[in-house]
Amino acid sequence: MNRLAIIVLNWNGSDDAIECVDSLIKQTLKPTIVIVDNNSSDNSVAVFEEYISSHKKEKIILLKNSDNLGFAGGINTGLIYALKNNFEYIGVLNPDAIADRNWCEALIYQLSKYPECGIATGILQRRNSKTLDTTGDFYTTWGLPGPRNRDEPIKNAPTKPGEIFGATGGGAIYRAKIFDDIDMFDEDFFMYYEDVDLSFRAQLAGWKIRFTPKAIAYHKVGASSKKFPD
Repeated sequence: MNRLAIIVLNWNGSDDAIECVDSLIKQTLKPTIVIVDNNSSDNSVAVFEEYISSHKKEKIILLKNSDNLGFAGGINTGLIYALKNNFEYIGVLNPDAIADRNWCEALIYQLSKYPECGIATGILQRRNSKTLDTTGDFYTTWGLPGPRNRDEPIKNAPTKPGEIFGATGGGAIYRAKIFDDIDMFDEDFFMYYEDVDLSFRAQLAGWKIRFTPKAIAYHKVGASSKKFPD
């Protein structure tokens, strides 16, 4: 059985994060869930502790940062934990996203079938069920990265799996071995483009990144970024 950990990063948004965790508990391939609280100023930690206490049969770990380390630093807290505990695969799902039941299984399938694949991602669509948020990242010859298919209708989502440039940090699973080659997220980015940078470094190290349309998650766009208007 695959040893899989999924990191859910929270900062003052426990209601969304609990929804996210609920969707991970229902997965056909159940992960260990690693909640990382990024020094929330609200009652998030108490909410998580109560939730974990009432879900003792589930594998849920709560890590508490003493500072807000941003997305990159917060996720790295979870990565350090997962790597120390020898997880084979480590995923990330935005706290304001919920995953279809087979999200984990579909992404692990890509990683298991293709040994050269270091990162797998899928479809992240808006909660309105009408438009796409991203199907992975692209990178142009002008040096400009961006999310594939953003704001397009769901019918425009790619229907076949295949290699892409990069995976969104909002929903992806990583082969733990790649972090031996390329290190973790660059904390200088704080909360944007860190996923593009990681994908670029993975490609340069020889790892492939794959997309599958069978892994679908639903994103409440802006739930994190609106807290940082500048």
